[in-house]
Amino acid sequence: MMYQALVEIRAAGIPALAGVRGYSYQAPHRGSPFQCDSDWDYLGWEEIDWVLLDRRGRPASWLDRKLTKTDREEINRELLELAATARRQWAEEGDL
Repeated sequence: MMYQALVEIRAAGIPALAGVRGYSYQAPHRGSPFQCDSDWDYLGWEEIDWVLLDRRGRPASWLDRKLTKTDREEINRELLELAATARRQWAEEGDL
């Protein structure tokens, strides 16, 4: 499977990869809320879709079962921070 990015992470203390399958970002709207399709678009949002992989890039369902809710939230937060950094860098360089 093709991934937008492969990010080295630690899952339950074990070195692994996060295969990013998708990332979406909607900046908060600066005008009237009545111009937006939804309240979510007015407030802004971002989401990331990823799967847990072993260090060789193969699906790691055995490791995925070991993750706690806190582990998943931490990985998700880390990936969103990396995406936000890349988004800011692209905006500064004029690639967006």
